[in-house]
Amino acid sequence: MSILRADSIRDRAGTGAPDFPNGATVTGVVTATSFSGNITGNVTGNADTATSATSATSATNAQGLTGTPNITVGTVTGTDATFSGNLTVNGTTTTIDTAVTAVDSLAVDGSVGIGDTTPENALTIKNIGSFDGDANSFYLGSNFTGTGQNFTGTGKHAQRFFFNNASSNGYLRYENTGVTGTAGNAITWQERLRITSGGTAIFKGGLAEKYNSISGNLASNTNHSIFNGNVIAFAVGDTGTSLTINFTDVHATLSQYEFCSFTVILTPGGAGKITTVQIDGQSPAGGLKWSGAAAPTAGASGYDVYTFALQKYGTGADNYVVYGAATNYD
Repeated sequence: MSILRADSIRDRAGTGAPDFPNGATVTGVVTATSFSGNITGNVTGNADTATSATSATSATNAQGLTGTPNITVGTVTGTDATFSGNLTVNGTTTTIDTAVTAVDSLAVDGSVGIGDTTPENALTIKNIGSFDGDANSFYLGSNFTGTGQNFTGTGKHAQRFFFNNASSNGYLRYENTGVTGTAGNAITWQERLRITSGGTAIFKGGLAEKYNSISGNLASNTNHSIFNGNVIAFAVGDTGTSLTINFTDVHATLSQYEFCSFTVILTPGGAGKITTVQIDGQSPAGGLKWSGAAAPTAGASGYDVYTFALQKYGTGADNYVVYGAATNYD
């Protein structure tokens, strides 16, 4: 085997790099200080340090790559590896088998599923923990630590909102502390709202209801949706003697054996009185039944306040009984 030793190899003209049509084999170590320029074709052997690479198609050990090379790899293993700059991951990331200790911010264009690989909503949380007993499947809280539930700040209120999945009496509950706390002090929770698995809503504080204020009179504003509120007040009195009120969006909202109530305030002391009640344009098949067994008369002055309880006893559009009462306030 012949050995060629040379300090410099150039092409025939002496101005460019030689061509190795069958490739080149390098033994030993090629370092950035002993080699410069570009090699086309395949190079085998060891690369100790590569300070600049335009494209690396095959490498046993490549360190210190700079520039913008395109590298395709099957597996990347890092020991205390650090990525700086922007990292873009295309395709599908199926498994992240590590603990993420800190994320400054996370922007998700699609949906996030926890316990759900095909989330249908922006955030879906399913099947977390055991359902044997009082496991919490969804939990949101603020201003407290997980261990011992202590305040983390001074002058803060703690609050939490969660589902409880006890098999027989699960509920949705909102709680807060009611008072400001001091860092390190234990939190005392006060229940504010509970919706039971049977649908019962329990309010631990006052219940405020906004009423629907009508600038005109009832004769000109007959239809009133349940979605606009269950209390309706008219600013202008009616001169007609027989008035009709139609409560809308009720039939699609109520199920069989459910009730809803409306309060109607007529002002100011007009002669008009309500004699007919409709539900989504239908007269109740069970009739309109007045307190005292007689239709009320309009008050001479002041305010006439009507209450109507709508009982849905069947599934038909007219399967209702309406119970009415009227009181005059002068």
